[in-house]
Amino acid sequence: MMKKTAIIMATYNGEKYIKQQLDSILGQSNTDWELFIFDDKSDDATVEIVTKISESDQRIKVFTNEKNVGVTQNFLRALEEVYQLHRFEYFMFCDQDDVWLPDKLALTLNRMTEEEKDTEIVLVHTDLKLVDASGDRVIAESFRRRAHLKHITDHVFERLLAQPFVFGCTSMMNGALVQHIFPVPEQVYAHDSWVSLIAAALGKIAYIDRPSILFRQHTLNTSGTASASSLGNRIRRVTAGWEEQVGITKKRVAQCEALLLHIKSPFKGRDVLEEYCSACRTSAIRSIKISVNNSVLRQGFFANILYFITLFFLERK
Repeated sequence: MMKKTAIIMATYNGEKYIKQQLDSILGQSNTDWELFIFDDKSDDATVEIVTKISESDQRIKVFTNEKNVGVTQNFLRALEEVYQLHRFEYFMFCDQDDVWLPDKLALTLNRMTEEEKDTEIVLVHTDLKLVDASGDRVIAESFRRRAHLKHITDHVFERLLAQPFVFGCTSMMNGALVQHIFPVPEQVYAHDSWVSLIAAALGKIAYIDRPSILFRQHTLNTSGTASASSLGNRIRRVTAGWEEQVGITKKRVAQCEALLLHIKSPFKGRDVLEEYCSACRTSAIRSIKISVNNSVLRQGFFANILYFITLFFLERK
């Protein structure tokens, strides 16, 4: 019998919070899951903690990488390895330091099955609740409202080109989506950004306007080495230095170019993607014009001004 959901957790030096996260997964109202933990060469007690817990629950499997590959590659390599087992219909990313609310899996799965009645390829994501490092004090009931991120329903693919707004730690993917993720190009800089772009290009992204996790804000917000895809880094980007802002735009454009080569078949937004990639490498003015005319935009006036300025600093061919 096919198991319903595979949970993919990427760990790195997570000893401080990981037991609480595992307890929250064990406490899910939906118990039809398996958890695959891929450790990225931690040098603390992470592996010992998760191994001990796995010994009392056969649904938990622990693997260790031969070398540190970073959070993005750790997540995507793990996802590919688990997908190739051909035992699961649904897949979820899981960070090591969050806390899952008790109905996270059930809530997301219910929406997933509803969306699959009309759409083959589906990604479902939710809001997050921000808490402090202890996990006891709520900083914001809604991360998306705090960050002024609205749920986008029009030009979803185009908007994702300029600003990722789907967070892997709240997402569920169906197998029909996951099969299109691989092979992963080296230009991919954020696992959730890559996955959401493919979902928007080939299928549908559905949003649940409820938090499904407690996202812990602390100084070590990462599931591996420093990563553009961790939510903690995204929050810090609001006040990031100029050099970093330019670097982020360069990585996003490179990822867009990789996506153009990755998806061979026609898809919605392909013409826009081709124009956008070409313009970004030839003319800043043209790339801004294409962005405005095709809704390749970020959320917020000042966010777009900053985005447009960074386009002037891309390498031109």
